[in-house]
Amino acid sequence: SLRMSNGIFSSNSTIEYNGLAEQYIGNGFPPSGNVNLTINNLAGVNLSDNLQIVALRTLTLTNGNLIIGDQTLTINGTVTGSGGVIGGPTSNLIIGGTGNFGTLTFTGTNELFNFTVNRTSSGLVTLGGDLTILGTFTQTAGTVAIGDNVLAIGGDFNRTGGALSVTNESTIIVDGSGALPADIALSGSTLGTLT
Repeated sequence: SLRMSNGIFSSNSTIEYNGLAEQYIGNGFPPSGNVNLTINNLAGVNLSDNLQIVALRTLTLTNGNLIIGDQTLTINGTVTGSGGVIGGPTSNLIIGGTGNFGTLTFTGTNELFNFTVNRTSSGLVTLGGDLTILGTFTQTAGTVAIGDNVLAIGGDFNRTGGALSVTNESTIIVDGSGALPADIALSGSTLGTLT
């Protein structure tokens, strides 16, 4: 186990977590976030502090999962790989930046407390599985592609821009008592189910 504090990393460096036991990312991670992050640990890597991946940087989920826990994960870069993200009832995820984000796959717990999408310049976030938002879903810019998955919104849905891309296999469930936007932009041919 390596503990970093105030380390200096060249721009576009890659930090890889590849242990055999569970690992943690804390406040020793470069605060500017101007590095790539690779998760290659089947036991999983936990956030013990908020984490930001800045624009033009990549979160690579090679093996294992990045576990958000009760922290906030901000990704303004892109995501790749066959691993996943584990959320939970106190996990927050913010997706910013520009262009194609990649596929966001949740493994294990597919819940988030708050989920924010502000992905400009034809921004696209593709869901690689079902997602339940327990708190607030904020969509400022960018398209969230639901695909053959379920998007469940249990709290407020604040939308000022962006769209939800659907197919005839997509399901949207709105089952909370929160506020909804005046309009919701849907793109795609046909929405499978709206509850």
